[in-house]
Amino acid sequence: MKDEEKTTEELIEELSALRQKLSQLEQVAVQQQQAQEELQQQRECSRRQVQKEQALNRVIQSIRNSLELERIFSTAAYEITQLVSADRVEIVQYIPEQQLWLNVGDYRRTPDLPSALGVEIPDADNEVAAQLKRLEVVIIEDASTCSDQVNRSLAETYRGAWLLVPVHFGSTIWGSVSLIRNNHSLSWQQEEVELTCAVADQLAIAIHQSTLLLQLQTELSERKKAIIALQESEERFRTMADIAPVMIWMVGTDKLCNYFNRVWLEFTGRTLEQELGYGWAELLHPDDLQLCLEIYTTAFDARRSFTMEHRFRRFDGEYRWFLNTGTPRFHSDGSFAGYIGSSIDITEQKQMLEALQDSEARLRLTLDAAHMVIWDWNILTNNIVYDNSMLPLCGLSLGLNEHTFEAFLDAVYFEDRDRVVAAITDAIENKKEHEVEFRFVSLDRALRWIGDKGQVYYDQTGKPVRMVGVGIDITERKEAEHKIREQAAWLDVATDAIIVRNLENKIVFWNKSAERLYGWKAKDILGKNANDILYKKISSQLKEALSQVNLTGEWYGELSQIRKDGKELIVETRWTLVRDEHGNPKSILSVKTDITEKKRLQTQFLRAQRLESLGTLASGIAHDLNNTLAPMLMSAQLLRMRISDERNQQLLQTLETNAQRGAAMVKQVLSFARGVEGKRTILQIKHLISEIEQFAKQTFPKSIEFCTDIAPNLWTISGDATQLHQVLMNLVINARDAMPKGGVLSIYGENFFVDENYARMNLDATVGPHIVITVKDTGMGMLPEVLDRIFEPFFTTKEVGKGSGLGLSTVLGIIKSHNGFISVSSKIGKGTQFKVFLKAVLENQTFSEESFELPMGNGELILVVDDEAEIREITKITLENYNYKILTACDGIEALALYAQNPENIKVVFVDMMMPDMDGLTTIRALLRINPCIKIMAASGLTDNNKLIQNLDVEIFLSKPYNVKQLLQALHKILN
Repeated sequence: MKDEEKTTEELIEELSALRQKLSQLEQVAVQQQQAQEELQQQRECSRRQVQKEQALNRVIQSIRNSLELERIFSTAAYEITQLVSADRVEIVQYIPEQQLWLNVGDYRRTPDLPSALGVEIPDADNEVAAQLKRLEVVIIEDASTCSDQVNRSLAETYRGAWLLVPVHFGSTIWGSVSLIRNNHSLSWQQEEVELTCAVADQLAIAIHQSTLLLQLQTELSERKKAIIALQESEERFRTMADIAPVMIWMVGTDKLCNYFNRVWLEFTGRTLEQELGYGWAELLHPDDLQLCLEIYTTAFDARRSFTMEHRFRRFDGEYRWFLNTGTPRFHSDGSFAGYIGSSIDITEQKQMLEALQDSEARLRLTLDAAHMVIWDWNILTNNIVYDNSMLPLCGLSLGLNEHTFEAFLDAVYFEDRDRVVAAITDAIENKKEHEVEFRFVSLDRALRWIGDKGQVYYDQTGKPVRMVGVGIDITERKEAEHKIREQAAWLDVATDAIIVRNLENKIVFWNKSAERLYGWKAKDILGKNANDILYKKISSQLKEALSQVNLTGEWYGELSQIRKDGKELIVETRWTLVRDEHGNPKSILSVKTDITEKKRLQTQFLRAQRLESLGTLASGIAHDLNNTLAPMLMSAQLLRMRISDERNQQLLQTLETNAQRGAAMVKQVLSFARGVEGKRTILQIKHLISEIEQFAKQTFPKSIEFCTDIAPNLWTISGDATQLHQVLMNLVINARDAMPKGGVLSIYGENFFVDENYARMNLDATVGPHIVITVKDTGMGMLPEVLDRIFEPFFTTKEVGKGSGLGLSTVLGIIKSHNGFISVSSKIGKGTQFKVFLKAVLENQTFSEESFELPMGNGELILVVDDEAEIREITKITLENYNYKILTACDGIEALALYAQNPENIKVVFVDMMMPDMDGLTTIRALLRINPCIKIMAASGLTDNNKLIQNLDVEIFLSKPYNVKQLLQALHKILN
């Protein structure tokens, strides 16, 4: 059918079919295009995968090209930047011992970026570190948003996006590979993460290999050194063995000898081949061969050391005695290696032993004549070997020279057995010489005194195995000593210390007064060396005294000695040489009187005399100087009026100024010499102290702290305000100069009553009311020899031009003119304290000690404990006058005994802190154990003791010397 003949419907149908076919063609074309695109993507992905693998292989090869860690780190950091887009790559090592992460490798694309090499990152409170230790990959798009402060701080320097991949061996973290991209808007792609993880794994392998190589190299080096050292050691051994003066041999595990040194071969005259194996046994003496082989074989099988004596034939055919010693050898792993031994020629020693046995026989005869017995106790077998001839003396039967230790103790007098056992035990346990005196019951039941001395011997492990000694019959000596003690018993009632010592300087008599004076009980001192007990060192004076008493029979003089508590004392002593009935020197009798207090008062008196003499001399010199300076001063003034020349005027001005200065110095000398007369008025000293305080705060360095403590009811005094102002000014200026680096300057003012007891302890003090001004610094302090001279005129320790030496001498003169006195104490490195005592004036009444209303007691019983007899006595009298009952004790032991007898009646215990035998601190602790509620007062001349008792239940502490008022008020306070 022709087209023009087709109907419209047919055309529409054909057109629809064509459209359908066209749509199908279009779909096929799209599918073909998609297939081509997918193929292209696959090809591109394959190409990129190949490139990635090639790049990764290149990185791996670069890392593994070196086994040096530093190069591995730098190579890995660089190669990663060739794979991944990053501005910085860091290799960070975790160091658990130091709890930190250390940057050990760093590569930067841009050189101007700061280096991170060597940076230490804390491990604590580090969230990123925690993730890495869990072997997690850490991806941070913006480091400034980190949750922990550690990484936020790092982000200030290393800003941007972070990628951190753990480097690990199995489950053990080594460190991390850290990538930083400055532009945090670019996210890390999965491909980049995978590449970095792959490099991190290869880096871990390289690090592990490098570490193993280093360990292997180190092990090989050490093994090589050990081999060289072993070779050197063997060579040294052979060299030493060949030059050693003894014969040395070695045996292998087969019991055959494989080495002999040069000395062995020279002795035998044989070759090494002849001696090897059992060849050496051919030279043993036939009588010794069997025994030696048995000892050797038995010790070898037991792997223990052995020692044996035998005869050995020398090259000339002579048999010589040898001491042969063998010791097992072991390898480093503990396996048996054989034996090494030495042989020493003891022929001469054997000959000497025979001679010694002859000598012992002669010695035994000598001991018999000297009434001595030698004993040898084998501690392991408990056998004691005696010299037979003296056994009856020791209460043991004749015919036996071996007895047990128990048999020995049975022969000791029962009262002495514990003491003997204690002495022996002490010698064994403390490894010292044994010495004891005791009584034996002889076979005829008589008591004999024995002086026993011995020495303990120990084995290689320190175990006691033997004790050897000598016993001497000292019955006659003990009887003589007993007679001396009987004859001298009445000396115990003497007030002087009486001591008798023998010619060996051992104390044999010590009376009660000696116990009180020195603090040692007679039971603790008898038999001791007098020089060790009484003297710190042997002085030339002591040597001279000993020489004179031996030469003339007597000596008289003064000696410096020490008490048990270490205190020094001075005694006046007379020594007399005591002779026996034959006129031979036997002992030295010493009578000693304590003159310590007397010497102290003499020293004070001599110091006062010296200052008085210096004052008299200074007064005369000052008088003459005034007569000399007066015309000079007046002439200079007249010449200034007559001469108008300016140059001469200056010279005359200088002359006048220096003359006036000299006159002022003379005035200071006169004030020291005889005091200064001034107008005396009733003064309140606290006003002067306030002026001094204001002056010091305004002019002294800020490094010096100034403090005052003035009693509100401070008494008034009669004095010259100007002079007393000068006294205080001199003292505070001296205190300032003593503290160049700063410190504390303190001034105290208080009322104080000087009673008779206090006045006796200070020559310048008088009984009556006083005020005490204390000026105290925390400066350098003074040495005793300086302290003794500080009040001398013109004596100064300051630099030239900084002190005239008249300040303290003027102070002393002013205070004496006010009928007062000064005390001073100083300690190097701690500071100095001056106390100025001025007599108080109470208006409208006559003041006396009795005008104080001192508290009275109600018959309370007080226990006073003090080692000084004078202090105990004055305290006892004082308290009894104020209606107290008193018990006294000379030391802590006696105090505890008295308190145990009167626990209900004793109301207060007054304890001195410094005492012999048992000091105050120990006494207080013991009393508190007996009665925790006991009331205790303590006293001491050392203020440091106050700190020691602060932790104890001690209510009141008194500083010595204390007066009656202080003592009574303290007792009243503690009782009420």
